Amino acid sequence: MQDIKHFIFQIFIPVLFLVVGPDIFLYIRYIDDISSNTILHLLIFSIWFMPSMMLMTAWVCLFADYHHHISMRLVNSSILIFAIPKFIFFILQFLNFAVAMAITLVVLALFIFGLTNGWKMLQIRKLTCHSTDLPEAFDGYRIVQLTDLHLGTFGNRQEYIQKIVEETNRLHPDLIVFTGDLINNNSQEMLPYMQTLSKLEARDGIYSILGNHDYGEYGNKQFDYQRGVIS
Repeated sequence: MQDIKHFIFQIFIPVLFLVVGPDIFLYIRYIDDISSNTILHLLIFSIWFMPSMMLMTAWVCLFADYHHHISMRLVNSSILIFAIPKFIFFILQFLNFAVAMAITLVVLALFIFGLTNGWKMLQIRKLTCHSTDLPEAFDGYRIVQLTDLHLGTFGNRQEYIQKIVEETNRLHPDLIVFTGDLINNNSQEMLPYMQTLSKLEARDGIYSILGNHDYGEYGNKQFDYQRGVIS
């Protein structure tokens, strides 16, 4: 009962307000009168509301403990490509239609680039720590931090994770640390990548801590099993 209340008040109602509300308003104001042809009208109606319905369906699946990389990508993509641009336009069109359209298109283009190519652009940030409290043994000591891989997002595609492993090893780290969120929801998301990640090399070992997704806060009831697989 508590889970249902949490879903209704913290997920369903906000999504209904932020996604479906602007959809209905914009459809009535700008789209409803585009065509008088019944078939074309139904087609436009279906296309307009389909992203929101897909987003709501994916969210319900996640709440029902159905965690799959497709549902996760569906939620993220629907939010970035449809929900946020529509909401931005919904707010700005009260001020100026042309400005609202221009800003919305720019935001949409950035999101599409990020979803298709941007995430593949691996960035390595190098930071040097200077401290008089560090022993001389740590002079030149290299620690590589990897975080928020969210392996379930990639399904069974190994290329990106393989690239991360190769770039990490190329840095010749003394220590590798994973700082949370290896997965999205289910520990089994790690299984396709165990062999790839096992190729990571560090002189003093590899250490990992759990992030909020690794704890299974998003509906996974098999925490004991997860803990055994992750460790």
